[in-house]
Amino acid sequence: MKSKSKSLILNLKILIENFFSKSKPALIMTILARDEGDIVEENIKFHLNHGVDFIIATDNASVDNTRNIFKKYERKGVLHLIDEAGRNKSQAKWNNRMTKIAIDDYGADVVFHCDADEFWCPKSGNLKNEILNESVDVMSVDLVNVLLEDKNGEEIFPADAKYAMVNPIETSNFKEDSKFRNLYFFRYPAKVIFKTEKGLLKVVQGNHSIVDNKIKITTKKSSDIKIFHFPLRGKKRFYNKVVETGKAVEKNSLLKKSMSWHIRRWFDAYKDGALDDEYRKLIITKREAIKMKKAGMIKDFDFKKFIEK
Repeated sequence: MKSKSKSLILNLKILIENFFSKSKPALIMTILARDEGDIVEENIKFHLNHGVDFIIATDNASVDNTRNIFKKYERKGVLHLIDEAGRNKSQAKWNNRMTKIAIDDYGADVVFHCDADEFWCPKSGNLKNEILNESVDVMSVDLVNVLLEDKNGEEIFPADAKYAMVNPIETSNFKEDSKFRNLYFFRYPAKVIFKTEKGLLKVVQGNHSIVDNKIKITTKKSSDIKIFHFPLRGKKRFYNKVVETGKAVEKNSLLKKSMSWHIRRWFDAYKDGALDDEYRKLIITKREAIKMKKAGMIKDFDFKKFIEK
């Protein structure tokens, strides 16, 4: 068994060395996940089919099949897996660690941090095309939230992920304005994809921007890429995520109160026995959808067709 393991490791190293010895620029995606087994394999396959050359993944003590899926792609030679047992939502720290590995060990030219529920979709077909043809260091990318249709608490993913919020509500106070309305109706902060020419560019918690590290960087908004975001994938999953992530956030004394405020809100509601009310705010009835389609806010969405692009 030991000799087989050594052989597997050697073959993997050779595969990676051969792959990255090619002259083409390397785009590396990182992904940090805990218990995302319902979506993470589709995520991996989608991005490998849209320009990602290699993936660095951190499994945060999953108890479902997430880690097994990561191991499957590690054996294929397209993924480097890190096991992270910590449960304190140190997202920025763990993502920046993956960027360092991407640069130092795998020669990354471009990096982006992807959540398991995010699908970075380029109109051009390849996530490398735009950023490599632009003389900028960082590109910001907008998110499109995909909404679940109300099925009286029996919502399932992906069948009920039916509406894409293509024209979200603009607000200068996201936190306050979403207290009594669906959080996913509002424009989410953009995320970033970046080059590594200027070294290790670190992201802030949430991957929305680069840390001000005194290095002069240039930024431009992407016109090619949209991130399709599937944050709500059923009531049971929502409850589990709120409880587990809420506990992790409370453990991290370094996180400012303004960070993960939506998780804090939902976790407080859970402790007050009011999480059902918060969940109902996040789903959309068919009647609401009809009105919002007429107003140009949402469009019909089909997950199966989307991932086959």
